[in-house]
Amino acid sequence: MAYEIITIPFNENTRCFHADELNKFCLNKRVVSMKAEFFRDEQHKYRTVFIEYETILESTGSEPKGLTEAGRICYEELRK
Repeated sequence: MAYEIITIPFNENTRCFHADELNKFCLNKRVVSMKAEFFRDEQHKYRTVFIEYETILESTGSEPKGLTEAGRICYEELRK
C-alpha cells in the first residue's frame, strides 16, 4: 500500500477548492481509502486529503508524445 497527502488551497476568486491536482493524482490509482480534513492558518483556508492507494498502471516511458493523461491511460491499457 502507498500513501499520499495532497493539500488544496481555497481559491478566494472562485470561492471553492479546486480538485484538479487530486483528480490528476487519482487517474491511475485504485483508491483504498481517503480522508479529507479542513484547516486554516491566519490568512488561508485549506483542504488536505490523505489517500491510501494502489497503482494500477505503471508508465512504460514509451507512449506517444502529446497524449493527455486520459489518453496515456487508454494507451497503456491497449498496450497490455
